Amino acid sequence: MAYRIALAHHERWDSTRYPVGLAGNDIRLEGRITVVSDVFDALSSQPLCMKAFSVDGYFRIVDEG
Repeated sequence: MAYRIALAHHERWDSTRYPVGLAGNDIRLEGRITVVSDVFDALSSQPLCMKAFSVDGYFRIVDEG
């Protein structure tokens, strides 16, 4: 499962990411779960150079792609 997560967690729903260019339901469920949680963590954390996104802002970004 770790291999499948590592392979799929950077894929985008519209296939514009790497490494394989999977799209939609071709992206394994564990990869989709991991990318959603990874993006939430990245956007809701307070980095040094910018303000963290609100939960509503996060969902807007997810809805956009």
